[in-house]
Amino acid sequence: MSKKADKIVRSDDKVIAGVCAGIAEYVGIDPLIIRIIFLIAFLQGGSGLFLYIILWVLIPDKKNSGRERKEVVEANSEEIKNEAKKFADKAKNVVDERSNKIGSCEE
Repeated sequence: MSKKADKIVRSDDKVIAGVCAGIAEYVGIDPLIIRIIFLIAFLQGGSGLFLYIILWVLIPDKKNSGRERKEVVEANSEEIKNEAKKFADKAKNVVDERSNKIGSCEE
């Protein structure tokens, strides 16, 4: 069992945003356990995703842990916006590549 953290912050040991690893560090357990709990909650109706996004907004990362709550929420919201834009750009590129391949096969 790992050492319990004094304050809850998003971890640098992240898969998406460090929420699960941050919670795990705070309670002193393996991050995989928290990730599995969120996955089960997601598969049981999507509440895991909703909760994860809410916690992503509310829990500061390590560099913002000393800031006011409003500043943390603004910084985290901007981070989510940037990550969503990167994801959308990647998805658009994949769709464009597939469309081009399909178009070239039809010719």
